[in-house]
Amino acid sequence: MYGLINKAVPMESLETETMALAKKISNKSKFAIQLGKEMFYNQLKCDHLEDAYDFATERIAANFQHDDAKKGISSFVNKT
Repeated sequence: MYGLINKAVPMESLETETMALAKKISNKSKFAIQLGKEMFYNQLKCDHLEDAYDFATERIAANFQHDDAKKGISSFVNKT
């Protein structure tokens, strides 16, 4: 157990909240989602927090060169 949660909700709201989060995620870049999951699981293999940070920094910097990242940054900057 890693102790990671996005939001605590009452049981009667769970399905609605889960579907809202799934819809939000599905609108994101498939590449970015895949990258994030891979990075998370690879960081778990690191013996030291500093190694995990170094790994993440390296991957994030390298992936800023991906077309999806460039498109997302451009959209954010240009508010499109």
